Amino acid sequence: MLFSKLDISNGFWRMIVRGDDCYNFAYVLPQKPGEPTRIVVPSAVQMGWVESPPYFCAATETARDVMEFHLQQGTQLCHDPIENQMDVEHVPERARADRPSRLVQVYVDDFCFAATQSVDGTHIPTISRAAIHGIHSIFPHPAITGHKEGKPPLSKKKLDNGEGQWRVKKEKLGFEFDGCRRTVRLPKEKAKRHGGQQKKSSVESTFQSKSSKRQLVSCEMRQ
Repeated sequence: MLFSKLDISNGFWRMIVRGDDCYNFAYVLPQKPGEPTRIVVPSAVQMGWVESPPYFCAATETARDVMEFHLQQGTQLCHDPIENQMDVEHVPERARADRPSRLVQVYVDDFCFAATQSVDGTHIPTISRAAIHGIHSIFPHPAITGHKEGKPPLSKKKLDNGEGQWRVKKEKLGFEFDGCRRTVRLPKEKAKRHGGQQKKSSVESTFQSKSSKRQLVSCEMRQ
């Protein structure tokens, strides 16, 4: 089993708000006494608004549905340069499957993929291509929208860091997935910090328990 992940860059700000709905997100800029009041009326969804997450997730889940549609229908899609940053770790032929599996999911702005490789090695690259086209169908590239100086929808920084590459071991959503051992665990550093916090919490709990017992004994002796 191999894993990959794609991340939307500036996700909420890619959701354009229509008409008078913009005023739901309006806010006043700080100003010195005596200066005129300045109000910002954003044209895109803002973080911190209670309806922003479900509104944004409806878009990312639609992108996931488009990916799945292309995969089920076997749609012939054009090559995208981003595929070059989603290279596949070598899988020995004996570890490949005649009927490979796949899992295509999204959590807010993180598109997470898991798959086994096919005998001919075409299964996982097909998923990569469908994933890119699915995302671009909902979050178009600036070259399509005409947004000057706009950033591409997929995070270039994270692609450059190798997050899109298909690997047997991959960290996603704060956990480390191991497709060889078929395990999910906390990364070592996080596990170490978490273990230290648990130990500290246990010591504090023990101290509080002993302190309560001493207070109870002291109370009984006074009585």
